[in-house]
Amino acid sequence: MYYNNRLTHIVSRILCIFSIKLNILLFYNQLIIKYFIYIYINKMEKIVLMKTLEGHSLSVESVAFHPTAPIMLTGSRDNTAKLWSFSPDGSTATCLDTLEGHSGNVSSVAFHPILPLLATASFDKTWKLWRLSSDNSSATCLDTLQGHDRSIWSVAFHPILPIVVTGSGEFLSSVGTVKLWQLTPNNSSANCVANLAGHTLGTTSVAFHPNGRFFATGGWDKITKLWQLSPDNSSATCVAKFKEHSYGVMSLAFHPNGDFLITGSFDHTAKLWRLSADKSSATCVANLAGHSRPVQSVAFHPDGLFLATGSADKSVKFWMLSLDNSSATCVATREGHKSAVKSVAFHQNGEFFATSGFDTTAKLWDCRVLSITLQRNMALMCGLDKELVEKMFPYNNSVNFDVYQEFIRNIISSCKRRQFNFFQNTEAARKAEVNMKEREKNGGQMRIGIHKRSIQKYKRTNRKHSKNDMKKK
Repeated sequence: MYYNNRLTHIVSRILCIFSIKLNILLFYNQLIIKYFIYIYINKMEKIVLMKTLEGHSLSVESVAFHPTAPIMLTGSRDNTAKLWSFSPDGSTATCLDTLEGHSGNVSSVAFHPILPLLATASFDKTWKLWRLSSDNSSATCLDTLQGHDRSIWSVAFHPILPIVVTGSGEFLSSVGTVKLWQLTPNNSSANCVANLAGHTLGTTSVAFHPNGRFFATGGWDKITKLWQLSPDNSSATCVAKFKEHSYGVMSLAFHPNGDFLITGSFDHTAKLWRLSADKSSATCVANLAGHSRPVQSVAFHPDGLFLATGSADKSVKFWMLSLDNSSATCVATREGHKSAVKSVAFHQNGEFFATSGFDTTAKLWDCRVLSITLQRNMALMCGLDKELVEKMFPYNNSVNFDVYQEFIRNIISSCKRRQFNFFQNTEAARKAEVNMKEREKNGGQMRIGIHKRSIQKYKRTNRKHSKNDMKKK
């Protein structure tokens, strides 16, 4: 009995020491990878300014991308919004139409994700509904919606349904309200179906959850609220509210998977929140500090691997999320505006990034290389060898971006979902290869054979080293 207990104790100590060493090794491995990411991205130009859009006479308060087409929309303090088209490579941009009619600052603009509609919200206490032409070259005002008695700061469309939410209030001087609107059957107007007591001070930002059943609001009262739509979408109930910021919430956005929310604040920080499964609570999992002025806009990349924050300190910072999205590391900082950055947005295809500023301009950036670089490094964190990653994921201008993106997404999602070392199960790679071969038949340009050969070579090398190590012992 004594020897059994003694043996158990020794084994337990050995396992404990091994566990500690393993945790230390993993910790330092993460630090090395993060350091490599930071140096690699900042040493090389990964976010390239493609075009500066000039045309507004005052600060450009908001910018948004069309969900599919190479079209942008900007809203300005000059009381107008402008519709822009840009070339596939982002090197040129043209103003297609100027949307006039507001008598105050155009504070927020948005495209409907499915319908050929767009919205502009203004400090004139109204928001306007516009219909895009069939070729997206112009927009016609369908109706001017009234109902708010204070400046409207933000407007957002439901991801699928003909529903709109707006937030209003004055700067630190009035109760913030939130209104829910339903579009008419012909989508030519909208009716206010719910008037919600939003915030004790002005409501500055609104955004819908990806599943469409919830939406979030942020206000000058430092609080973020989560609302659930009723079954008939005629009202909404506040199901959660959380407060960590020391000053007003300026902007917010949901992670593409819907489990996380990012908020930007006047306190110079952004915070990452993990939402509970039933959305009844939220936990702050990361404080993104680094800006020296208020964080005025936030946005997630469509892949969900990183996010951007725009600040009044004239800079935009890009933050890479950890594997479990519980932390974020600043991997790049870009300055292009001469004054405060007012709005940031990613195109849905992940290739382009837009910013607007107090300097009366909007800027179009190419973020394809940044996206690929971060995906490569996420693959490293999932267990892939660095040398092999470079062989498996060669990227240059001749590679079909969509095909390349899909291959890496499949591998990373499999690794994150199953929590296993990539080379312990190459099923993810096999499925990705099959998928890419099918895509290649439809116009993809990437050669696939190198990936399988690289995996086999890596396995043979590992077995060889293992045998040599056994001989030495």
